[in-house]
Amino acid sequence: MNVGLYQGAASMQALERWQEAVSQNLASASVPGYKGTSVDFDTVMSAGNASNLNAPGPQGNGAMPQASLRRDLTQGELRSTGQPENLAVQGPGYFQVQGADGKPAYTRDGEFHRNAEGTLVTKSGLAVLGQSGAPIHIDPKKGAMSVGADGKITQGDTQVDRVGVFQFKEQEARSLSGGLFRPGDKDTAAAVEQPKIASGFIEQSNVSTLRSMVELITVQRAYEANQKAISAHDQRLSSAIQILGNPTA
Repeated sequence: MNVGLYQGAASMQALERWQEAVSQNLASASVPGYKGTSVDFDTVMSAGNASNLNAPGPQGNGAMPQASLRRDLTQGELRSTGQPENLAVQGPGYFQVQGADGKPAYTRDGEFHRNAEGTLVTKSGLAVLGQSGAPIHIDPKKGAMSVGADGKITQGDTQVDRVGVFQFKEQEARSLSGGLFRPGDKDTAAAVEQPKIASGFIEQSNVSTLRSMVELITVQRAYEANQKAISAHDQRLSSAIQILGNPTA
């Protein structure tokens, strides 16, 4: 096994995963509440299986680079909108909404509004659920709506509902379309006992577009460097084959 060739190929595979993550971050940089994807690099000992460059083995023939993805859970900056229906979770937790399949789903995107029926909904029209699990309904006849830091929704002096904020193992969560999530197969969502909610604000994406552009350039240069390394290994192998295959030359 030519370790150099396989290391170069494994490096290029890892760089492709990094590029995919950065591209997704840039595409979603303007989505409220979006959490970017970070890449961690590590090495494993290869067993020399050409069909699986990163296959570990006790008698490894070389250290192969690999990339693993994880969500960056740092909170994005809050942007003031002045709209009481717009909400932002400060600290851990996700808003609970009714997914298209009728089951609860979770999001950090609090760009909500009231539909014609007075139901609090997301941009895509999904109902926002209260702590009891029922859609939040605001009756315009009962006065202006306000949301406290603890999630209590009041109209005048009357509490009409409470925004549900839930948490789960975020790194194990399943990603759905539209910036929605659901807990992993072995996890369940639990209500945050003391949520902190900012009314009239929207949490922005935590993606830095400048940093992402720099990462793309870094990926491109590293990819080119590995291509050159593989080409150099291939040329040396070709030369060795020619010389050893023709000892009288």
